[in-house]
Amino acid sequence: MGNRIVGPARRHPSVPSHGIPRGAQLPTAPDRRLPARTSALVLSLTALPLAATLLFAAPGSAAQASPVSPTTQAPVAAPSAPTPEDLQGFLDTRVPELLARYDVPGAAAAVVADGAPVASGTYGYADPSDETPYTEEHLLPTGSVAKSFTAVAVLQLVDEGVLDLDEDVNAYLPEQARLPDTFDEPVTLHHLLTHTAGFEDRLGGTAVTDPDDLLALDEYVLDTDVERVHPPGRYSLYSNHGVTLAGYIVQQQTGIPFADGLRETLFDPLGMTDTAFVQLSEVDPERLPTPHHPDGSRAADLYLHQTPAGAAVTTTADMARFMTALLSQGELDGTRVLSASSVDAMFESQWALTSAASGVGYGTWEYRQESPRVVGHSGDLPGHHAEYFLVPETGLGLFLSSNAIVGPDSEVTDHLIEFRGDLRRTFLDAFAPPNTSVPADPDAEVDLNRYTGTFLNLRLSESEASRLRALSTFVLVDSAPGGGLTVASGPGAPLTMRPAGNGVFVSEDGLHRVVFGEGSEEASSLMFTGSAITTYERVGPLSNPLVHQSVLSVSLLVLATCLVWPLTALVRRLRKRPPHAPRRALWARLTAFAALLGSGVTFGAVGYVSVDMDASYRWLFEGSPMLGLPLLLTAPFLLGMVVWAVMAWAGRWWSVVGRIHYSFIALTGPALLAFGVYYRLLWPLN
Repeated sequence: MGNRIVGPARRHPSVPSHGIPRGAQLPTAPDRRLPARTSALVLSLTALPLAATLLFAAPGSAAQASPVSPTTQAPVAAPSAPTPEDLQGFLDTRVPELLARYDVPGAAAAVVADGAPVASGTYGYADPSDETPYTEEHLLPTGSVAKSFTAVAVLQLVDEGVLDLDEDVNAYLPEQARLPDTFDEPVTLHHLLTHTAGFEDRLGGTAVTDPDDLLALDEYVLDTDVERVHPPGRYSLYSNHGVTLAGYIVQQQTGIPFADGLRETLFDPLGMTDTAFVQLSEVDPERLPTPHHPDGSRAADLYLHQTPAGAAVTTTADMARFMTALLSQGELDGTRVLSASSVDAMFESQWALTSAASGVGYGTWEYRQESPRVVGHSGDLPGHHAEYFLVPETGLGLFLSSNAIVGPDSEVTDHLIEFRGDLRRTFLDAFAPPNTSVPADPDAEVDLNRYTGTFLNLRLSESEASRLRALSTFVLVDSAPGGGLTVASGPGAPLTMRPAGNGVFVSEDGLHRVVFGEGSEEASSLMFTGSAITTYERVGPLSNPLVHQSVLSVSLLVLATCLVWPLTALVRRLRKRPPHAPRRALWARLTAFAALLGSGVTFGAVGYVSVDMDASYRWLFEGSPMLGLPLLLTAPFLLGMVVWAVMAWAGRWWSVVGRIHYSFIALTGPALLAFGVYYRLLWPLN
């Protein structure tokens, strides 16, 4: 594997390269803006920047719901089958247009149809600093697209009778790696492959920025304890840890290192000779595109302990072979790598929040439920972004990789919109439009109060500071004039959505839907269609991120009012008025100053992580004392203010107004500590 991946580039004469200068004058694409949370990057650009790095769902058997049966509107006329020339022309026109529109340096793409690769191209720059063009020889980091490879490996062993999808995974794990009996229901491989095991989404300890610090797969699994926070099968919560466990089980059952096993059973049989599970440090750097952050700076590399969840590279030619094999029921060029029934299991909805919601397959999810259905997977590492999607009914598939999703000079100002989703939408509009749609029902009688409230993205950590993502990954639902809902989930304008029945609401343009999971008296959860791996749950005031934001902001502002004391002291001195308080009152005020300084350092560090992506990798994935020690050192001062406030009232220090002022300042101490505990900003909680 190493020799092939790190060695000189292998030529693919059959795969053309279409390098397009990034500055070329290109037609402007129409503005097709997605609402917040409806793209595959549901977390990536709304919470801390770190969330983009690893983007790489009712209990029991009832969770395996079938896809929605849409209400038929006027049928969309089916286009004639596209020719290879049509598909190549689409890539050569549309990809450069979108590169220019989103200010993305470069991309590579491949299309398959009728059981064969039919179109491909490379566009723009792999490294704009020296104008190195993208070529078909570049090795493309897959990110979480690799989860589809891992799912195939699990299903291969299911085909052989070695593994059972419904068996407790503890039956396959050594004692040290077994999951605790947190809930009555055991976790199965079915849960791992559908992200429904109920694990927390912990970032700390999952990746490093120095490859010398990498852990082998068995070391990571044996040394890592991830909390189970929901019963298996209740929700779909995207889980890198769950897929990593599935890959580890493959390794345990075969006795072959995971990367070597995938090469022997999947990549070599399919002729995917430039695809491997490998860390970026093992790849010839000249064959890697240069990754970029949205601000245009170079992204630092991140190395994953969770190899099966996202540490792989590929090429457009290899991904075309993989997509063709899946669309050919697991067989390519006479070589079968997976049974037809297992391929169907990858494509079918294995879990959905309700019968009207998008579903999750094994190693895939539904991008679209209506016929023709669209399934696939996306993946993200810092500055590397990939996606493939398949239309099984028509035999179409597209793979795309780029070295950014948006740039500093993007024409699209809403940071929730990105390059891949736009290309996917326009490709499907052109070559696989839906035959049916789910229209709003103007006569529907719906109690809108059942659906209004705050819904929190459940993909959160319970054990370390990446829980801060909760502060921005939530959805606000309110009633709208005319009998609908407004759904706000980001800085852009909220969507206005109208009821379509069965807990479904449709945007006014008909392009977007949200599905609510019903509780006994009110909706308990929601999910956006096309994003089946992300579930939002209704939260009350104590868990409401807006309440937390208000508490934090007000507390810091009130605490900062202690800065008026030096001014009042100066005025008193100039007026030659003696102090009205004992010397201990000075210590009380110095305690407040220390509390303000410590809080500034603590939340300044949080702010730094939220704007510096590379810092977020170092501090959150590897762990940093800057996200735990400052608040720990500040805690005595925050609590000490409460003690001083009591003493001030008992001793009648200062005036009544002065004592009231200090009391308000003292109350910020417990509030800030409670915030720190909840968001794991207090060592050793993180």
